[in-house]
Amino acid sequence: MLGLSGPGTRKCHRTSLDCGYLTCTCGSVRLIFDAINAEQAAVMAFQWTCEQQAEIEAASPLDHVLIAEQQGWQLEDEVVVNEQGFDRWDGQVFETRDVFEAWLRRPVPVV
Repeated sequence: MLGLSGPGTRKCHRTSLDCGYLTCTCGSVRLIFDAINAEQAAVMAFQWTCEQQAEIEAASPLDHVLIAEQQGWQLEDEVVVNEQGFDRWDGQVFETRDVFEAWLRRPVPVV
């Protein structure tokens, strides 16, 4: 079982025998994925935030962002992917805009 930390307790599941565990940090979003590479982990983090935010019912886009930030589901400008764990900034850094473009090319389901 893969887990994540942040406001509340939530769990992510993804298994593969050939992959390694990678942490993704982006603001208050902190996830652990079983991914083939750093880009896939960043795309999986983006997908996870999309799934969490899909349930938000807000009157305006600004309200949506505010609710997502309060829940700890809003990505910031960069996603840091690291094999060594959280709170380390020596990992691979992706701009969220680039992660979004990669997600559009190949969405990765988070089960």
